[in-house]
Amino acid sequence: MKRKLLAVLLLTALVVGGASAQLMFGVSGAIPTSENLKVKDVVAQFKDGNGIFYGAFAELAFRKLGFGVSINTMTYPDPYYAMNWQIMDGDFYLSYHIIKARAFLDPFAELGLGMMATSNDATYSGSYSGYSSTATFADASYYWYAAAGLGVNLGIVGVFAKFAWNFTVKEPVTYTDALGVEQNYPVFGSALMWGGIPDYRITAGVKLIL
Repeated sequence: MKRKLLAVLLLTALVVGGASAQLMFGVSGAIPTSENLKVKDVVAQFKDGNGIFYGAFAELAFRKLGFGVSINTMTYPDPYYAMNWQIMDGDFYLSYHIIKARAFLDPFAELGLGMMATSNDATYSGSYSGYSSTATFADASYYWYAAAGLGVNLGIVGVFAKFAWNFTVKEPVTYTDALGVEQNYPVFGSALMWGGIPDYRITAGVKLIL
């Protein structure tokens, strides 16, 4: 199902967008949250760096329509287990740039499919991951998201910010255990006692436009 979805997104972008493709790539910081943060709270969190998921992205845009991939990560120290959790958030998305992708003012919207997961680092000998030594993650969940944002582009350099609404997919992420049996991962957040995918995501970043 997911492979078919990605193929449809890619085909749509190629057919609608035409041949004037522009490659954009850059770095970003994101705040996943379920709280109604005020602007001053968001600015303060970006300044001190606490709870920020840092990462990179690449997008291929055809004037107005584009598609891309992004991945952001954060290290979460856990004194109880005396280890670090690595939290990962990756997604594929379809974007629509209302004016055009490299306009000076670039209002845009996105629709994407992502996955958030946690894994423990190699310093922890008990290997909590997925309650099994064969699992890559301790927990993981898929989600859909819809986002609205605004970019400002100056030639080949641009900055942007966007706000996303996340919607958890009920279909669980699976892995194959040592006996060859397919198992479901626990819901994302179980290992950290967060209780699932955050409701929102606030992202800011900088990009190069080729």
